[in-house]
Amino acid sequence: MKYLLTLLLISSLAFSQERKYSFDYRENRTPTGWEKVEISGDVIFHETKYTNTITIVTPDRYEIFYVKSRQLFIKQEVFLITLVDDFWRESSIRLVVKGTLDTVDLYFYSDRVEDKYYRLILKKCE
Repeated sequence: MKYLLTLLLISSLAFSQERKYSFDYRENRTPTGWEKVEISGDVIFHETKYTNTITIVTPDRYEIFYVKSRQLFIKQEVFLITLVDDFWRESSIRLVVKGTLDTVDLYFYSDRVEDKYYRLILKKCE
């Protein structure tokens, strides 16, 4: 019984992974450039064998997005990820890796009026 429990624990840890990043501000895209908005928060990438989610947490919002598809462009170190929320609205993000996974630029695109296009500079939490 001990052996089975240990095996289950190890297999669940092997198939689940969570990475947490934080950001100090958000930059909204405007026709004249980027507008800085003083709002901080966290982005959590959670991956299991069956479900991949990306959660964006700010003081006034908690949004969970489910990963629908993922593409990797190795040469540019860019991930393109298609997401759906609980209301089946699609959006997408572009993750630009800067050397290591310690700093990542997240570009969010959607058809929603309040979140049309913005950028977050993510720093990995320890």
